[in-house]
Amino acid sequence: MDVFCESLPSEGTPAALYERRDPAVTARYDYIPGRENERLAELLTRSFKRKELADILTSFHKTYFPCPASFRQIARLRDEEAVVVAGGQQAGLFLGPMYTVNKIISILLEAELQETKLQHPVVPVFWIAGEDHDIEEINHAYIHHHSGVKKIKSAGSNKWKRSASETSIPVEEAEAAVREAVAWLGETKWTKQMYEELLESIREGMSYTEWFAVLTGKLFAGTGLVLIDAHDPEIRKLEQESFRRLLTHTEMLQQTAADGAGFFQQAAGTEPIDPPDSTAHLFVHENGIRQQLFFKGGRYFTEHNPAGWSEQELVGMLEQQTVGMSNNVVTRPLMQDMLLPVLTFTAGAGELAYWGTLRESFHLFDIRMPVVKLRHSITFLSRRTQKTMKRYDLRFEELQSGAAMQKAESLQVGLKSPEEDAVFSEAYERLEALAAHAADAYGLRRDFNKRWAARFHAMLHSFEEAVMAKQKEDIEADLRRLTEADEEILLKGSTQERWVSVLSLWNRYGPSAAIKLLQALRSQQHENPVHFVISE
Repeated sequence: MDVFCESLPSEGTPAALYERRDPAVTARYDYIPGRENERLAELLTRSFKRKELADILTSFHKTYFPCPASFRQIARLRDEEAVVVAGGQQAGLFLGPMYTVNKIISILLEAELQETKLQHPVVPVFWIAGEDHDIEEINHAYIHHHSGVKKIKSAGSNKWKRSASETSIPVEEAEAAVREAVAWLGETKWTKQMYEELLESIREGMSYTEWFAVLTGKLFAGTGLVLIDAHDPEIRKLEQESFRRLLTHTEMLQQTAADGAGFFQQAAGTEPIDPPDSTAHLFVHENGIRQQLFFKGGRYFTEHNPAGWSEQELVGMLEQQTVGMSNNVVTRPLMQDMLLPVLTFTAGAGELAYWGTLRESFHLFDIRMPVVKLRHSITFLSRRTQKTMKRYDLRFEELQSGAAMQKAESLQVGLKSPEEDAVFSEAYERLEALAAHAADAYGLRRDFNKRWAARFHAMLHSFEEAVMAKQKEDIEADLRRLTEADEEILLKGSTQERWVSVLSLWNRYGPSAAIKLLQALRSQQHENPVHFVISE
């Protein structure tokens, strides 16, 4: 792998303002990168249920990710001085898009960096958002090949709104998705082995979260990565007191969340979250169905239960485990911080923005926000795209801005139409004149003139079409190359890491792909967020 770096992020975005340390934006966070020692000092004054958490994580890893390096990291969590670097994502099909790998690598590199700097145990933790019920967001993968882009789907809609950790993938559907994805990827020396490992990883009754954990274990074995399923029933028991605290502060939380969103909008010019009116910023789980919880007029209710509950009733049901609960975008960071000693949260640009709305909500519970640090991002360039860049003198930053398709459009616009050519217009007139002259000079019937004039018109029109077709044929290879390069970097305006499947990386570099990538980026020794470009 050859690695070079590009600037990150785009100018004018909240992330760019944050990286420039714009005071209005950074004021929305308790700590900025470089102040990890202050956050560490705060964490050491707090207590966490470390033993219980370590026991749950050990059990989870024994089942889905049995790795000695991960078990060692989990054991370190029992140490009262250990802290974590955290980040997370939904449990996407085949690990979802490439940014899942990018997030995990950023977490691992940040944990290594902070442990060296602080001389303190720092554990890398990836938070799987297993409570998410929007299966349509995670049940597919996009596979890119030079012949196009294919959407591979594993299952239909989730009409019962069950969480990803409770939604099983039928074995036959999982196997069909694997076969279709591998067929579309194209053959490499790693394809057969990857295909066999994917099929071997499928288990009867397996949920999206479970498959995600198993595949993560295959790609990140030996790194010390620790996985946590946010919707693990044992984790939920451990969080019961935290949910009670969230419930008893609902009205104030509604206010601090709204205030925080307004403050961030003033500071950064954008409002990254817009929750529904009256939301309690929680979900309630009844009979396996996840429903958004609302609070108004002193009562909690859902769309399907408008009569709802009082606070006392709901807290009692939670304690008796007749209902379950999960978090939304506002309370998930709060729950992470109540459960884990989070030193640093590694965030994408969108995550960093919505974290900037949460300062007042953290303070409501007498805790402070962790350091929020932008993660690295990565783009892969195939040899084919590198050749296209060289052929058309395109730089990477130009590709990112859609220059390949602009070049393709300019080629098409540059096609010359014979209809607008004076020589062709003159030829029409001359041929009509010739037909008329023949009729007059040789005493022929007038319909002879009309028939031949029509024939001349048809012949010349066919010639015009042939000229246009030949021009298009001459640029067809150019259009194909430019389209392929554009689709490799962008898809409908989304960057590569947001849509291309992790399987593309696995198929190209083999089962140690993620480890090779981690080693390549580790050697770059970048403390600040960077956009890495990887070429073959």
